[in-house]
Amino acid sequence: MAKKRSKGRVTKRTVHTGTVVPKTAPQAEAPPERTTALMRAERGSAPMHLASAEQHLLDRALAEGGRLKNILEDSVIAFGRWVLVEVFNNDAKKALDEWGKNPVWLELVRRAGGPSLGVSRTLIYTALRLAANDKRLGDQSWQRLDVGRKQLLLPLREVPKLRQAAQHVMKWNLTQAKTKEYVSQLRAEDGKKQIVRLTRAGLIGRVRKLRESLGGAATLKRAVELVGQMNAKERAEVVKEMAALRTILEAVSEAVEGG
Repeated sequence: MAKKRSKGRVTKRTVHTGTVVPKTAPQAEAPPERTTALMRAERGSAPMHLASAEQHLLDRALAEGGRLKNILEDSVIAFGRWVLVEVFNNDAKKALDEWGKNPVWLELVRRAGGPSLGVSRTLIYTALRLAANDKRLGDQSWQRLDVGRKQLLLPLREVPKLRQAAQHVMKWNLTQAKTKEYVSQLRAEDGKKQIVRLTRAGLIGRVRKLRESLGGAATLKRAVELVGQMNAKERAEVVKEMAALRTILEAVSEAVEGG
């Protein structure tokens, strides 16, 4: 005799179809907005008016920043001197003019920025050039300059020009920004154009980065919002820069398409 099916609770079985439902990717946090006040501060605007407690905190931050500067500079100088002595036999001329012939240096350059030497090529070149010029230049003005301003003077290359520039920077106590302007002026007077280091891959990368930074609906929406907050002078500045950018892009595009 067949048994009757129970009318009680029916247990449902889950059937696995093998279909994976993708999880919604978490939304990336938007980067903090670069306010007008921040951009003005980056351009060296007038000092902020601070309360007593804020001034005290700033003094402490400056002291900590000074210690960081000393640590970084000491490390760069120590590395550059070590490479000059050990790799280039303490020969400043070879370190500046013949580094392309030194196999150890070439291997250092090849590994820079990788897992075995996690510092940039720019940094190791700067460290070596500073060490070599420290050896070449006995001038007190050069020796007393901090690493940042010495680095800005390096494009002058020749010892007399470096010495004269160091004396000028020390005499007028130029900031790094003013030192950079001064070097650009000297190079312009010598008729030397800035060397542009740009590869084929670099050109593609720059164009792609520009497109990604300006493209997209979110960026356009935010740009419209910002324009609504700008005064007439700021809008005129944006229009001017966009016109210059358009001219550059058209020139590059014509060169590529006609090449």
